[in-house]
This record gives sequence, C-alpha cells and structure tokens, in this order.
Amino acid sequence: MVYKHNFDSTSLGDFTFSAEAYRLIQEGLQGLQSEVETWNHKAKLAGAAPPYEQESAILRALIEFGSEKLAEKRPVIYIPGISVGSMRYLRAGTELVLRWKREELKKYRASGWPSAVLQNLQRSLEEVDKIASSLGGEPADLLWEVVPDHESGEIVSQMRTEAEGLSGCWRPYYARSRAKRSYFS
Repeated sequence: MVYKHNFDSTSLGDFTFSAEAYRLIQEGLQGLQSEVETWNHKAKLAGAAPPYEQESAILRALIEFGSEKLAEKRPVIYIPGISVGSMRYLRAGTELVLRWKREELKKYRASGWPSAVLQNLQRSLEEVDKIASSLGGEPADLLWEVVPDHESGEIVSQMRTEAEGLSGCWRPYYARSRAKRSYFS
C-alpha cells in the first residue's frame, strides 16, 4: 500500500509534559525531520517531487513550537488543545528515539560493555519507553515510511499503545472547550 499523508486535527485537549520528557520528544521530532528531509532530497535528486513536503512543514512547526517552549526554561511544557495528528507525530518521534536507543544498547552489549553501564542504559531506555507509552495511540504513519521494513515489525512488537499509568513525566488534563488553536491543533 502506498503511503498517503493523513492528519487528524481533532483536539485531544490540553497537555503538560515535564521539560525533561519534552526534550526527548523534541529530539525525536528533529530526528524524524532529518529522515524526512533526507528522503525528500533523494527524491529530488532522482527527478521526482519531494513526497513529504506537508510532513516536513508540520514537523518544522512542531520543532519550532517545542524550541520556543524549551527556551522558556520552565519545568513544565504546556500545550493547549493538542490535536490527534500532532500527538501522533510526537509519538512517532519518540518511537524513533526508542529505536536508536535499542540499537545502541544492542551494539554496546555485543562489544562487551560492563553490566552496570548496560543496566543504566537499559533504565534510560525504559524511561523513554514510558514516555512513548504515555503519549498513547499510534505513531504517525510517516514513521513506517522512514524506518526500514525489517525494523518496523520490531517497533510495532515493542510499542505500547496504552499508557500504563502516570509515570511522573507528564500529566495530561482536558480543559473544558477551548477555542484557542496553536501549532498543535
């Protein structure tokens, strides 16, 4: 099946994230943006139109929003009226970070790193997994486009689509109806 851009602008309500968790989410969004730009560039070099221009624009807006919020140096990042589509992008970026951390851990195990270091790296990976799980829902379909096929199955099998309770990294709350829209709506 051929990929088709899809963005659900339905509001999930207002969310807050710890700055620490959001820095990780931001890293994932930047990684996803890099992957998208790589494929857009390859398409141009091959004489085709860039296939992910809409996705790239959405990611740029999300990254800009996140950079502004993180620059405020507050302990909590508040996102009013986040949309389903934006949350799916946040999840996709976080799943990409999980993929990187799993690959690193596998490489370090194979090269014989000490068990205490590996254990701490495993804990770090578990924290990222908690953040990804807390985002709920499925990641944006774009993730499956930029991750090699053999890795997509691994991500799906390891992904948790339901939050397992509050981990302290984020605290969602729903406001009564809000008319205010943002980059995330």
